[in-house]
Amino acid sequence: MKLSAAEYEIMECVWALGRPVSGMDIMRALGQEKGWKQPTVLTFLSRLVEKGLLETEKRGKLRSYTAAMTREAYKNSETRDFLAQLYGGSIQNMVACMADGGGISAGTLARIPFSIVLGILAGAACGSLLAAVFRRLRLRDSAKVLILLSISFLLVTLEDSLSGRMGFSGLIAVVAAGVALQRKRGEVAARLSAKYAKLWVAAELLLFVLVGATVDLRYAAGAGTKAVLLIFLVLLFRMLGVWVCLLRTRLSLRECAFCMLAYCPKATVQAAIGSIPLGMGLACGDIVLTVAVLSILITAPLGAFAIDCTYQRLLKKKLTLPDGAFPSERAVLFVLF
Repeated sequence: MKLSAAEYEIMECVWALGRPVSGMDIMRALGQEKGWKQPTVLTFLSRLVEKGLLETEKRGKLRSYTAAMTREAYKNSETRDFLAQLYGGSIQNMVACMADGGGISAGTLARIPFSIVLGILAGAACGSLLAAVFRRLRLRDSAKVLILLSISFLLVTLEDSLSGRMGFSGLIAVVAAGVALQRKRGEVAARLSAKYAKLWVAAELLLFVLVGATVDLRYAAGAGTKAVLLIFLVLLFRMLGVWVCLLRTRLSLRECAFCMLAYCPKATVQAAIGSIPLGMGLACGDIVLTVAVLSILITAPLGAFAIDCTYQRLLKKKLTLPDGAFPSERAVLFVLF
């Protein structure tokens, strides 16, 4: 059932439309972009019918085509054929072959902690440098926001540039830069945070609209209770991680319990990275994105409700943090790791 690149593009068009299509529909969607003529499109459609991916029906003078297989079913079938042909149907054999061929090695695994440490060091250096520059130069807060935003983009771009040569985490570097700036120039960091909050209002709307437009709700029903159970298990692990991060702080047990509840909501990170597998064309892309959105729908209201119901009981009116230590910094880094 191997498809050529052109045949796969036509199938993607049929799957996207989600209804019976004609040759003219394909021409309007792809013909002008690809430079295809109508006979070429009809030839591709006939081949797809022969391969069993399309069903055809003649209605009057027009012939319509319907997908005989869903996108996910095709990808699963191709994956099984790939494993069966090259690795005897065993994913363990494929992983072992990758390890023997250098795809997975001790050096590759060692790059993970190295990228984390290097990202923290680079981000801390950038944050300290920015703090020194902001101390010496009189700049408007809007200019400082642009400078910090530019450096953040450079750090993320640096990760792509160093890919394949050395490990470096751009996102962790950005977080570390913000932490270092907050430690060196707390008053400046507070003002910049207020500026970023205004920018985030529009960016957040755009992010969630794009994610919502990508979600296929049919996969939510297919995920069922297993996905919900998985989300709650991950929440328990997340709360345990926050508790470990707060062990050596001066926070009381009540305050630690509140922090564990406050870290339950999940939204932004899931919305940002949940669509990556789908964008990579992985067969699991739809279900990963659906579970990510489910985690947002479950944890966001649940966390807000828990915070609203417990803050008066668990927190004092004035919370005193230990000198030189801001507990949530470690918790933030734990979540990113």
